[in-house]
Amino acid sequence: MLKIFTLVACLLGSVVAGPNPNNVTFWTYVPDGLVKNPSLILALPWCTGTALDFYTNTDYAKEADARKSYLLIYGQAPREGDSLGLASAARYAIKNWGVKKVFATGHSSGGMMSNVISGSYPDIISAAAPSAGVPFGCFETFDGSGWNVTCAQGQFIQTGQEWAHRVHEAFPGYRGPYPRMQLWHGTADDALFYQNFLEEIKMWTTIHGLSETATKTIQDDPVNGTTHMIYGRGQVQGYSVKDGPHNIEIQEPSVLAFFGL
Repeated sequence: MLKIFTLVACLLGSVVAGPNPNNVTFWTYVPDGLVKNPSLILALPWCTGTALDFYTNTDYAKEADARKSYLLIYGQAPREGDSLGLASAARYAIKNWGVKKVFATGHSSGGMMSNVISGSYPDIISAAAPSAGVPFGCFETFDGSGWNVTCAQGQFIQTGQEWAHRVHEAFPGYRGPYPRMQLWHGTADDALFYQNFLEEIKMWTTIHGLSETATKTIQDDPVNGTTHMIYGRGQVQGYSVKDGPHNIEIQEPSVLAFFGL
């Protein structure tokens, strides 16, 4: 059973929303004056973080107050197996709140989950912006540890076709479009190594039928030391932060621009 609680008092306090096998908790944030038929951002924290941490340490709620074009659902430290709960929350918002488009973004394990929900539910997610994440299916564990050393250290290397096959197997028979992807990673990430960023690029460019070679590269965008790589017409974009650690700075304006918000 999935329940959604409000972060601010502008929606019903607790609602049953759909299947949620791992009992993920969600908080909503709705700005005053929200437009009719808004967009929704699923905002996903890191593995030791809470929904409140992600709310407090990013500007997505502040930007929602200013733009009034989207609301947020903050998930409580989702794991790979929590994508069904997230999908249930999104479906509830579409059905009951008039949401027209759904986006996902998160850092670390939230970045992993942004990849997972994008691959598992491409019929729901329009675009995603994982930060310091790993490719879809990379972090699978079967020993109960919850930590995949091979993936974390960037040693799980596949071709673009192999990665794409993993994604397509998650939704057999799906023939619709896949989410646009904006990927962020620091080159000095010592928790989820930088190779994971390169594997993400392989995966999503292949899914979109694009070359793994960027069509355009922009230096120092949006800040000094960050290289912005554009693939195809921008369906896939990568941001490589030179010497950036695992906890790179979240660039909310760039993410929101990519989402069209």
